[in-house]
Amino acid sequence: MQLTLSERENLPRWRPGLRGFFEAYDLTWNNQEGCSGWIRHSLNAPRKGEPEASLCIFTSIPGGKKTLTRESVPIEQTRIEREIFYFQIGDSSIFQNGTRGKISSKQERISWEISVQPTQPPSHPLPPILYPLPFPKTKITIPQPFSRMSGRIATAQETWSLQRTPGDQSHLWGTALPTPWIRGSCRGFREDPGAWFEGVCFPTRLRGKLIPATLLSFFYRGKPYRFLAPLSWLRNKGHHEVNRWHFETRGGRIRFVGGLETQIEEVFGILGNDPSSGAPRFWHLTPSAGLHLEVFEKKREWVLVDSLTAPSGASLEVLTDSPDERIRCL
Repeated sequence: MQLTLSERENLPRWRPGLRGFFEAYDLTWNNQEGCSGWIRHSLNAPRKGEPEASLCIFTSIPGGKKTLTRESVPIEQTRIEREIFYFQIGDSSIFQNGTRGKISSKQERISWEISVQPTQPPSHPLPPILYPLPFPKTKITIPQPFSRMSGRIATAQETWSLQRTPGDQSHLWGTALPTPWIRGSCRGFREDPGAWFEGVCFPTRLRGKLIPATLLSFFYRGKPYRFLAPLSWLRNKGHHEVNRWHFETRGGRIRFVGGLETQIEEVFGILGNDPSSGAPRFWHLTPSAGLHLEVFEKKREWVLVDSLTAPSGASLEVLTDSPDERIRCL
């Protein structure tokens, strides 16, 4: 059986017996009507302790109704295929064409069946040369960017549907979770529906000093712009909080300045542990951030030539080593 390129990108990196390793598959969606969600299937095989798998689902629908539920099971209760993309945790699974499942807890009972239809080839937020190397310790690919999500989600109180809702399916893995680790993504803007943004930021050492390495990619007005080389890591600028990320970059005669932001109430948290050290880690996630992007061209000086907006069309995740008391964390 010949796999598609995106399915090959989704094949698991973890193997039974491998310790000090984590892996996660994310599915996110959002639309302008206020329907958004994030489903994460993950596993953690720590150096000390028993491996386990975890499923977390967050949904938000118009009117402010939100659900957040998590389930964790021993690794023996998972099914992980090696030759195709199929990862099952209890009654829930994610695979190349979508995801289906259900979770019941004291607070929530939720089920879903969602199909994923990608419209573009896989995206790589890191330079290709880094993927086979041990650095950085956290890797990410986007096997199914610019996808269309269709299906249904049901709670005990109501059921709602997705009809070709924009979203992404991403794949993370690695041997450690250094902090802070930041990722932002946006597929389509009001002013340029074909435009997109993808960025990651992680700590690295330069001459013995810990600095943030910021990698940014854009597709703007039909042309790609990638600022991924090591020199760009130092030139790119940014600062963040758990619910916002400001970034800047330039190359040649073009400059991008952007800001991802959402209300703190739109952020949910997942508690985890570094697979190598065992230290606690806190994921702060939102599938419905707003993004404002300004584009400058160099003439005699930098001149603003365009502004793009996506009021609730971006996702943001910020990994820290301490919790934020304002954010509900499971």
